[in-house]
Amino acid sequence: MQWTAQPHEVWPSKGTDADVAHVLEVVRANEVGEIVVGVPYRLDGTPSRSTEKALVFVAALRAAVPEGLPVTERDEALTTWAAEERLKERGMLPRDRRKLVDAFAAAVILQEVLDERDGAS
Repeated sequence: MQWTAQPHEVWPSKGTDADVAHVLEVVRANEVGEIVVGVPYRLDGTPSRSTEKALVFVAALRAAVPEGLPVTERDEALTTWAAEERLKERGMLPRDRRKLVDAFAAAVILQEVLDERDGAS
């Protein structure tokens, strides 16, 4: 089965507790079978301050999601660039791309996961 990831929304971070609560709302409102979280590592694979913040969020999310719902971490290196390229291909102006780039970067991350799993079967 071929799946195509599509952007869902851009949620401006409001702090770990509010962000986790929002993800739980999305999980409840949709048929979510897994949560994939982009974690920003440097291009050489080493962690940064942003990596640590993301991992704190992942830990809080894992503690809050229903039992059995997997939370998967995924390196998000170059996903913003890939999202920008896709939006440019659609002819979007820079000011319009800024509003959507995070949602499209998330879709890039999810599509990578789906493509890897499709290739493994």
